[in-house]
Amino acid sequence: MQFDDDSDYTPPTLDWDDQVCQLIFRDAEGGDSHAQFNLGRIYLEGRLLPKSSIKSAHWYRLAAEQGDAAAQNNLARLYEAGDGVEKDLTRALDLFNMAASQEDEVAQFNLGRLYQNGIGVERNVTKAFEWFLKAAEKEQVQSQLEIGLKFSNGEGVGQDASKAVEWYERAEKNGNSHAGYLLGMRYSRGNGVERDDIRSHELLSKSAEQGHRQAQHELAKQFERGIGCKEDMAIAFTWFHKAASQGHHDAEFRVGQMLSGETGCKKDLVEAAEWFERSAAHGNIRALVELGDIYASNDPLISSKEKSFAWYLKAAEKKHPHAQYLVAQMYSRGDGVSKDDEIAFSWYTAAVESGHHLAPISLIECYIYGRGTEKDTSEAFCLCLARAESGNEHAQSRLGRMYMDGVGVPRDYVFAYSWLNIAAAGGDEPASEWRDKLEVKMTKTQVSDAQRLASRWEVGNSITR
Repeated sequence: MQFDDDSDYTPPTLDWDDQVCQLIFRDAEGGDSHAQFNLGRIYLEGRLLPKSSIKSAHWYRLAAEQGDAAAQNNLARLYEAGDGVEKDLTRALDLFNMAASQEDEVAQFNLGRLYQNGIGVERNVTKAFEWFLKAAEKEQVQSQLEIGLKFSNGEGVGQDASKAVEWYERAEKNGNSHAGYLLGMRYSRGNGVERDDIRSHELLSKSAEQGHRQAQHELAKQFERGIGCKEDMAIAFTWFHKAASQGHHDAEFRVGQMLSGETGCKKDLVEAAEWFERSAAHGNIRALVELGDIYASNDPLISSKEKSFAWYLKAAEKKHPHAQYLVAQMYSRGDGVSKDDEIAFSWYTAAVESGHHLAPISLIECYIYGRGTEKDTSEAFCLCLARAESGNEHAQSRLGRMYMDGVGVPRDYVFAYSWLNIAAAGGDEPASEWRDKLEVKMTKTQVSDAQRLASRWEVGNSITR
C-alpha cells in the first residue's frame, strides 16, 4: 500500500512511554489534525499501541475532514482495501482527488495507479500518465519509475527510450532498486543509451545490494561471464544463491547446476537436488531431468534408480524429448522399473515424435528385433532411410549396416559403404570402423563408386547410382 508519510512525523520507538501517548491523545481529541494523523498512523502500524485498522480509520477521518491531505490519502487507501472500513472505491477515489488537489504527491501517484489498473474508474492510461507525471516531478520515486516505464512501453505517451532512461535515472538516484535494475539492463544492451558494460555492472551491483532479485541474477551472470567485471565463479555463485533464496526461478536452477559439480562451489548433489526440486516446483521441466540425472549418479548419498526413473517419468509426461528417451531405455533394460518392451516402444515412439535425435535408432532396433512390437524390417528400413536422408548421422550409420547385412533391403556393399562414409564424416565413430571392415570385402571399383556417391550426396536427398 502507498500511504502518506507526514514530514513532521517521527515513527514511535520502544522508548516512547505512556506520557507521550497521553499527549498525542490530548492533542488529537482537542482537534489537532496533525495529532489525529499521527494517531491514525500509530494504530495502523501497531507501534506503541495495539494495531487497529478501525481506530486508525477513525482518526484519519477526523484529520481528513479538517483538510489534512496526508490523512485523506491514507483514509482513501483503507476504503480501497476495505481495511477498518467497508470497502468503497467511490469514496476512495473522492478522497484521493481531495488530497491530490492539494498537491499531495502520494495521492497523485495513487490516482495514477487507479487509472492505470481500472480500479474504481474506467482504465485510462493517458490519465494515469498525467497523474504519475505530476507526482514524479515532485520527486515521488515510484511515480518516476512509472513514467520511465510508460516512455519505455509507449503507454499513455509516445514511446521514447531516451526519456525512459532519464526518468529511470531520477528514480534510481532516489533509491529505487527496480529503476537501477532496468537501467543496468539498458546499459548492458545499448537500449536508449550507448552500451557500457562497466556502468551496467555498477547499476546492477547497487540494485542487487538493495535486495533486488532480478538484479542479483543478472549480476551473477556478469561475474560468470566476465562482463563489466573480472570473471569470478565463486562470486557468481554467491549472487545466484542470493537470487534463488528470494525465489528467482532461473537462479534456483543455476544454483542446482553449479552444486552438481561446476566450478565456483563445492559439489553437493544432495543440496543440488533440493534446489532442482524448488525449480521443478516452479514449472522448470529441465529441473526434473536434472533430478533424474542426480539420482542416476553413483553418489552413495543420493543414488537411487527408482527415484531417477520417477523424475525422468515426470519430465517425459511433460513431453521432454530426452526424458522420454531415457524412460524408454529404463523400461527396455528394467532399470529402476520393471522391464517392459511394449511400454519402452511407446516411449521411443513419443521421443521420435518429439524430435529426439537418438530415439529413431532405438525405434529402428525395436522393429528389426521385434522388441515391444511385431518384427518389421521393412518398416525399420523406411524409418532409417528417412532419418538418414534428413542428416541424422546415427541413422546413416545404421542404414549402412542394414545395406551391408541385407536387413530390410537387398545387400548392397556400395550403398552400405557410401552411407557409412557419410556417417563417419558427420562424426559417428562406429561408422568409420564398420566402413573399414566392409572395405576389405569390396573391390577397388566398388570402393571408388561408393566414395563418389558419398561425395555427391546432399542433405534431403537419396543416394542413387
